[in-house]
Amino acid sequence: MKITKTLQVIDYHATGEPMRIYPTVVRVPGTTMMDKYDYACQHLDDLRCFMAHEPRGHSAIMGCILTEPVNEGSLFGVLFFDTTIFNAACGHGSIVLATAAVEQGWVTPVEGENSILFDIPVGQIEMKTYVENGEVVKAVYRGVPSFVHERDVPVETSSGPVKLDIAFGGVFFAIIDTAQFGLEPPDRATFLRLYAEIKAKLDATGTVVLADQPSIRDIDGVHFITMMDKPGFKLAWRADSIFSGGTLDRSPCGRALVQHWPISTTRALSDRTSQSMQKAHLASIFNPKLSR
Repeated sequence: MKITKTLQVIDYHATGEPMRIYPTVVRVPGTTMMDKYDYACQHLDDLRCFMAHEPRGHSAIMGCILTEPVNEGSLFGVLFFDTTIFNAACGHGSIVLATAAVEQGWVTPVEGENSILFDIPVGQIEMKTYVENGEVVKAVYRGVPSFVHERDVPVETSSGPVKLDIAFGGVFFAIIDTAQFGLEPPDRATFLRLYAEIKAKLDATGTVVLADQPSIRDIDGVHFITMMDKPGFKLAWRADSIFSGGTLDRSPCGRALVQHWPISTTRALSDRTSQSMQKAHLASIFNPKLSR
């Protein structure tokens, strides 16, 4: 067999959700990360497909390309991707990168709290890692500002009419309370069907666009939220998040966390001091906190 192309990557995961890192800094043209994102979408799709598609990748894989930083203090720039597109943000991927920065020796950590900055297309991300005996034991993700784009949007589906919210947290997602369907997760087949229907109808409206960055448009996926009662938590929910043409996130999904949080606070379900949790279908947990 003749080998014509070789890339060295590092495979990580966050609570089961994969993240393939291409650690070689790619010199992507552009003075801003949005410039680099637009260039990657137009010219680096072959590289994305090479790492994400079979036989090297698989349907559930996500990954990232490292670039030169554009903001002062940032360690590097990051372009996330999945099997279908480049992504403007990724919560679990940010957790992975902060952990990898310590474990791979990209930074020199101290015992206790460490701050790591890196750039993504929609802003600068601050990560904190907590190190004990040289090992990362916890990571805290501080995302870009999130907001509610539109609330109580009516959509007709094959399971009947529903109302959903659209929120931004680096990318746009639709957020649906599964109580409308009477569903008890996991009902993956129903979620996949509804994801495809909802995404097609919302994207067809052409109204889901980030005002100052029109390259960020349409919904990346759908979060199916199931509220739970958990002792010690004012607000607890399960997130079944589907994106990338039908991939079910194995982690609690960092994007779901930062997107559902402004909805829960504006609906007075929670507040700055509430203890809250978001659970994945694999039973792993992320804990949110409103920073400002």
